[in-house]
Amino acid sequence: MARITLAAPAFADFGVTEPGEIITLGRAAPGEELVLPQRGWRFPAGSPEQHWRNYTVRRHDPARAEVDVDFALHDDPGQATRWATDAAPGDRAGFAGPRTHWKRDPDADWSLLAADDTGVPAALAILESLPAGHRAIALLEVADGREEQPVETPAEVDVRWLSRDGCPPGTTTLLADAVRELELPPGRGRVWGAGESRAMRRVRDHVRRGRGVAKEAVSVLGYWAVSRSSNGTSSESA
Repeated sequence: MARITLAAPAFADFGVTEPGEIITLGRAAPGEELVLPQRGWRFPAGSPEQHWRNYTVRRHDPARAEVDVDFALHDDPGQATRWATDAAPGDRAGFAGPRTHWKRDPDADWSLLAADDTGVPAALAILESLPAGHRAIALLEVADGREEQPVETPAEVDVRWLSRDGCPPGTTTLLADAVRELELPPGRGRVWGAGESRAMRRVRDHVRRGRGVAKEAVSVLGYWAVSRSSNGTSSESA
């Protein structure tokens, strides 16, 4: 994981009201000029190719007009990984947003969070925002123990790091298995998840089938997908 701090005057009043909100970031190809989209997300005719992707606001500091974004770095680097690896002070990026993917529910007795590497920044931001005494369980899948991060929160949080131990992301059933085997707390709960699309579908199925969690209390998002080529190898798209 790599953390990039972005600074812009607009971040002083950026409208971030919930943890883990989404910001869309864009970067031009090397040697090209960054072109911002127009209304309707249309780019001017003849503009150079732009690379725009959605990321989580890990931290928002209005006083300093800054936003932190954590990038999950892949072994087979795409444009986002190369950008996060090569980024230097003074580099420019375009941005749009933010958009909410989590909303506080003061009536929930407990929260379950399930995420892989790409969802970990949002999950940690959510955990840090929970009130004192709120019970939460976080199932967080990462490459190995080196990717575990400390969590500071007044809530009563049980964080369980699930290590792939060398398996490529998106190729295990770690998250779904952990959710299936989990004994959910009593009371009115809510579930949030983010990660590889097929893994998130399994997570959603496990919490909706006979577990007593209302459909409207489940928000599980596919952040990326594993695709398979004709020779059976896997590739990632964010």
